[in-house]
Amino acid sequence: LGSLGSGGVWERANSAREIMGLARRYPQAFQDRDAARLADRLQKEREPAILASLERAVHALDAGLALAFAEAEEERERERFAEAIEAERKAIDGSKVPELKAADVVRLAQRYGRAATAAVTEYLRDDAALVRERAAQALAETGGPSCRAPLRDALGREKDPDAATAMVYALGLKSDPEAVDVVAARLAEPALERPAIHALARIGTEPARVALERHRARADASTAELIARLLEEEF
Repeated sequence: LGSLGSGGVWERANSAREIMGLARRYPQAFQDRDAARLADRLQKEREPAILASLERAVHALDAGLALAFAEAEEERERERFAEAIEAERKAIDGSKVPELKAADVVRLAQRYGRAATAAVTEYLRDDAALVRERAAQALAETGGPSCRAPLRDALGREKDPDAATAMVYALGLKSDPEAVDVVAARLAEPALERPAIHALARIGTEPARVALERHRARADASTAELIARLLEEEF
């Protein structure tokens, strides 16, 4: 962990990647104070790639600490870029072509990252399914913690299978423990069954495990085998 304080970006990046891999594979090898030390390092680091590795490492050791950092970071960045994001949103809202609007929403998310979370979640209610789908995909990649509730609400009402798949994927990637019911409800839909299974495995809570076990009992052989493998790997 000491090398994370190095002045060299290359050395810090390598150390962060190694620590992330170890934390995810062997969390028991770390002491309780190591998560706090990594979280403190997160507050000081500015290189995006290093931040991403460190955040995954902290999440593997202490999900609560990782969530607290992400919430604080989202709020700081949102305030910093509020004016620019609002200007871009007005331009996006003026677009009448779904394909162009969807592309602009993705660019907004990529440009401002977590700072644009609140703005991008607004497009989960867009009239065009393509825009809703791209908004969910963007939130999966760059969204902050505040996107969880809007994604759950959006999935609960979504009728388009592609948009719903993107929302399921995003909720799994965000490991949202409150999304188990809304994700499990889509297991009965053939187009969403596999994405929902993987999302529940990513969430990894006891209710998620129970939902997977129940579905496994009534699934076909190949799906039951997939669930069994994920239960062994993720829980």
